[in-house]
Amino acid sequence: MRLTIIMPVYNEHGTLREILRQVRAVELPGDIEKEILAVDDGSTDDSAEILIGEAHAGDVRVFRHPVNR
Repeated sequence: MRLTIIMPVYNEHGTLREILRQVRAVELPGDIEKEILAVDDGSTDDSAEILIGEAHAGDVRVFRHPVNR
């Protein structure tokens, strides 16, 4: 079984790493697998770059909107 966490992101460069750290730290029971889908909604700060860097850990999939929707 998999729990998918969808995280909308817009200009969160100051809090993004901490939010991801806290989501990753949540313990799930049994055989439940966790995946994080982060959707950058046209951020104008470096949120998208942070997400791309975090995706290299393998537990975050990043989707980007070119403009804020």
